[in-house]
Amino acid sequence: MTHPAPIDVSKFQLYPAILGEDDDDTALLKDMAKEALRFLPGLEGAPPAERLYLAFGVGGLVAVFLAELTGPLHDRPDTQIWIVVGDLPEAFIGIACRNPVMVLQSYCELMDDWADRVLGRKDMSVAYLIHAEPTPRHARMLKDRIKLIRRDIIPEARSNPVWN
Repeated sequence: MTHPAPIDVSKFQLYPAILGEDDDDTALLKDMAKEALRFLPGLEGAPPAERLYLAFGVGGLVAVFLAELTGPLHDRPDTQIWIVVGDLPEAFIGIACRNPVMVLQSYCELMDDWADRVLGRKDMSVAYLIHAEPTPRHARMLKDRIKLIRRDIIPEARSNPVWN
């Protein structure tokens, strides 16, 4: 089995030297980086992050970070992991996703599955584990966020010249 090559971080911003579009955006993105760093130790068996890079973000709404870990996570051979944070449930995504657009698309699929399972009263044991009570209200709120990400954020990320 072949393993993905490490993600090229040369186009990302290394935390804490993150700059947004203005001072407010910069502050929001740096807060989101801190949130990503707090999320990582919550992953069972996760080694500490050696470096954290902002790959794409909309301050206060959603950000995609790439963490370089001091060792592999679980039984994975790679030492990089994507982390999605914002005004929505945090998640980690493997580096089979090669850029932030792919990460956001994968994130939406995971969250859609969780919400669909809640709304359909299906087995939650196979759903991605998120830190939210599996209620119809939370599922509908998450569906609204995912719709926004698909409609507005992914096209913005896709139009970023870094990914073209």
